[in-house]
Amino acid sequence: MKKVFELIMWTLFFSTLGGIGLISGFVVWLGMVIWLREVLA
Repeated sequence: MKKVFELIMWTLFFSTLGGIGLISGFVVWLGMVIWLREVLA
């Protein structure tokens, strides 16, 4: 039972980490698009 709990904990940990990575990547991409629009405008 302990092993199952550990597996769930690791899955949650990595999915949270991946989610934060995706969100920060999206924010950076959005910032780049806005910055490029300002530069090229």
